[in-house]
Amino acid sequence: MTYPVLRYNAHQRYWLDFLPSNPYEEEAIQNYDNLLHKTLSKIFRVRCQTRSSIQLQALVSSPRCKDQNDLMTGLVRLEPAFRQIFPMEGQRLSLLWTAILSCYQKSAELLVQSAANVNEFLGFVLFSPNNYIIAEGTSILQCVLLMYPSPWNDRFFVLLTEHGADVNARDPNGWTALHTAVRKCRVQAARLLLERGADIHATDAKRGITPLLMAALSGAPVKLLQLLLEFGANVADKNRTGMNALHYLALVRPENAMENVCELARILIDRGTSLDDESSIGQYQPLHGAIYTGNIALVRLFLKRGANANARVVCGMFPLYLAAKHVVRGHYDMMTALFESGADIAMKSDRGRSVLHAACLQRNETTIWILLDIDSDMLFLKDKFGNTPFDLMLTSDHTNGTVQMVLRALALHTGLSLLPSAAWKDEQRIQQEPELWDYYQACVAEIRMARDEPLIGYWTYLDLLTKCNCQIAKPMRNEKFGKAFRRHLNLFPNYRNTMKQTVSFIKHHYLRPMTQFEEDIHVAFDRTVPGLVSRTMAQYAVDCYKCQMRRLAGASRGSADNRNAPREQ
Repeated sequence: MTYPVLRYNAHQRYWLDFLPSNPYEEEAIQNYDNLLHKTLSKIFRVRCQTRSSIQLQALVSSPRCKDQNDLMTGLVRLEPAFRQIFPMEGQRLSLLWTAILSCYQKSAELLVQSAANVNEFLGFVLFSPNNYIIAEGTSILQCVLLMYPSPWNDRFFVLLTEHGADVNARDPNGWTALHTAVRKCRVQAARLLLERGADIHATDAKRGITPLLMAALSGAPVKLLQLLLEFGANVADKNRTGMNALHYLALVRPENAMENVCELARILIDRGTSLDDESSIGQYQPLHGAIYTGNIALVRLFLKRGANANARVVCGMFPLYLAAKHVVRGHYDMMTALFESGADIAMKSDRGRSVLHAACLQRNETTIWILLDIDSDMLFLKDKFGNTPFDLMLTSDHTNGTVQMVLRALALHTGLSLLPSAAWKDEQRIQQEPELWDYYQACVAEIRMARDEPLIGYWTYLDLLTKCNCQIAKPMRNEKFGKAFRRHLNLFPNYRNTMKQTVSFIKHHYLRPMTQFEEDIHVAFDRTVPGLVSRTMAQYAVDCYKCQMRRLAGASRGSADNRNAPREQ
């Protein structure tokens, strides 16, 4: 996080520099602050006042721009070094704004104590080279909250409120100082504002965001959220498009949150914030936002607390569809969470597209792999325009790994079929691309070869592509399996990596836990339990990935009720 400090260049123009640390540590800033404070103190010292100093003192509290310009001109006459920090022409900030933004701490305090106007708004926008800005119309309270949160900054904020700063002053966007304090997670400042009468229900001009919604959008600390609730924030607050605090919380990516967003969500849900509220734009519920940002923990929490795993949004899209389209990591956990809560794998969008259509449209390789493990027949589903999932991949690149995976899956069906293949429509498209067609034909030939090529015992290489993990684990226990597996693996160049990945996955994620569980049983019973019994017990204790996913998806297939039917266009 960076914080603004005012600079002044050789062209007599202001600009903002943003620093990651306390700007007051700069020697130049301290020197100018000491000089300005010394000069102002001389003006305000009663026993030393001259006619000129009395005139300058009167200008400090004047709200008129001309008077502020005259004040700085007079200061430059007293101390020529101020030419380096006060422009002599063009747009000028008032002396108080200059002192605050320049981090002249002593001078800013003296000006406030000497009746400078603490309710003056910034007269023009200030830019940084990186296009960060402080907007025209920003209040002094808001500006102080944007600056480095040092102990002095906290004390100066209190000083401003003690000298009449308006805690409910709004900038052109309708933001109050409380909005800014919440966005910057300034808990102490937020409490002070609320104690001084800040409007807890204030909404901004454009989106209707209240401080509570701002806290959710910022992923604010729990203590800040609790502070707002303590002062009467309404947990049912919505913005102008119907988004509540949970909608905003769902949009916070976990890596950007200052706090565990699940803890914030629990507090809001316990207080009554609805998981069923829909935004007027897109009909999104909080669950959809959490899926979009890939926050699996928040998705699980929402589902556990009653979110509808089949709730539709615009265009009839549904949670599984959004997960296939947007989730970039944690695909298995996301899909498992949705299936466990009744997500219907048979749902289709308004265009008739399935979850596999969505995955293929995005070329989401991991999700495609998961879905094909559950039901490879989804490859042949057509949308309302006759498109299969493969049609939506929109590429003729035969070297693309995701395209190759789908081609191998199609070839598996064709290679095993005695009747005309269900993949005939996709084959028509594949034939239009010679390189795709050559790859596809080679895959079909390998499938037919794998069907007849023995692996070990009565098992063939084809079983590695068609059987469940728990079934393949049985021959893998044979000590001769490894050598037998490698013996003819090179006969299947297009499926070789798939077979190796399958064997590796079973070894690490199924056989290894099984073996460990069996050993634990033997140790627990002093090795009196027969091996067959311990193995049977382990089979019940260790889940097979494919069996589990198929069971979960099958249990919820067709479960979407009528209220989730596709909306009329």
